[in-house]
Amino acid sequence: MKHTPGPWYWDSEGLGSKDVLVFGKGYPFEMTSTANKNLIAAAKKREEDAIAAKAQAELLAKQEKEKAEREAKEALERAEREKQEAIEAERRKAQEEADRIRREGEAKEAARLAEEKRIKDEEERRAQDKAHRKEVNNKILADLLKAGASEEVAKSIITAIVKGEVFATRITY
Repeated sequence: MKHTPGPWYWDSEGLGSKDVLVFGKGYPFEMTSTANKNLIAAAKKREEDAIAAKAQAELLAKQEKEKAEREAKEALERAEREKQEAIEAERRKAQEEADRIRREGEAKEAARLAEEKRIKDEEERRAQDKAHRKEVNNKILADLLKAGASEEVAKSIITAIVKGEVFATRITY
């Protein structure tokens, strides 16, 4: 098919139902031969192809623009999300540090209270042991006084037994 030179365009609506090629001065030329119909069809196809290519290019440009906008929006959202995550991580880190300090303080306080309780319990045990020993020693003193020993001699005997100076004699408290 040869390209038809000249300033012409296809018009299928303006002049009725006939296929007409309109030249630059506006004079219609009726196409009846097969060659002319092929030229018209080729011209019509080229025009449709140009329109389709233009529409395709516009669609691609629109898609590229939308893609760029979407990527920019996603980048902003990602940056905001990363910023919020960093803030949250920093907040968690500060909270963990505060919790660690609080736990250490509680542990020190618990250790101090446990030590105070141990000392108090030890003092109570010693006081009870001393009271019990005094009670047992007083009963022994009373028994020695009944046996006829003077109070001073009875105390000396109890002291010697407690120190382990009397052979095979022991006080079991």
